[in-house]
Amino acid sequence: MPAMHEGLTAASLAALAVLVGGCLASSAVESVPADATVLPSCTGARVCDVQRRNVFCQSGATPTLLESCVGPALCVDGACQCQPSCSGRVCGGDGCGGRCGECDDGFACDAGLCAPACHPAGTGTQVGDVVESLEFIADVASPGVGGSGRWSLAGRCTRGATLFIESAVWCDTCAPALTAAFAAFGARSDVQIVVALGETTPGVPPSSTDLAAYRDAMGIPSSTPIVLDPLFEGLASAIDHAGGGLPFFIWLDSDLRIVARGLMGGAPDFAGLGDLPRPIADSGN
Repeated sequence: MPAMHEGLTAASLAALAVLVGGCLASSAVESVPADATVLPSCTGARVCDVQRRNVFCQSGATPTLLESCVGPALCVDGACQCQPSCSGRVCGGDGCGGRCGECDDGFACDAGLCAPACHPAGTGTQVGDVVESLEFIADVASPGVGGSGRWSLAGRCTRGATLFIESAVWCDTCAPALTAAFAAFGARSDVQIVVALGETTPGVPPSSTDLAAYRDAMGIPSSTPIVLDPLFEGLASAIDHAGGGLPFFIWLDSDLRIVARGLMGGAPDFAGLGDLPRPIADSGN
């Protein structure tokens, strides 16, 4: 058992219980207290809660919240540390900036597994080019994600058209644009709408925890993947945005070829989009 801080009192013991391995091992701090104060530093010992999701300062009668761990990070030895995970994955990201492995030529990473790709390296960023294989963090409700927590564009190869809609929490015109897209293509099995969330406020990227909240706020159906694309850098690097703006749509055919892209109005008319060249996978393939 670690030595107790000299400043601990009977009240401190009641609040903090017993420290085991640097973590609060009592149900006394099983969750973040509603009135917890977030401080930038700690003069006492830094400890973890039993869920390993928060860092507390043990310097007074009541544990004080220092930091909440986000994403794959967990509290270890009194600090939030990213925990890489490659369980069930042979390729793609490990959640902490590293890689679980790479796929051979002609294959692309699809939800952590190597699958045949239309063109994994892509051919360019303009209309008529094939998009490179992209992978995004997605909310757990997104189809095709499973336990990996990621959605891969490679999984759309030969499976139909893909309509990306770039959106942001602050974007007032994005809601009617999403409504119009779902009205036009939501019932079509040969078109997959994918919502890419890039900002919360202008210039501020979202976190993975914002995805589920945005799905609920916008009423995005569970059949639609919603992916994290901080500041839209992933899609912008693979597809020329020609000036950008929001909401922005990107239409890919079944070979992941860029068919159209552009700025959407507040209530866009998608009536002619399905008639663009080769938007749908050939039914005989």
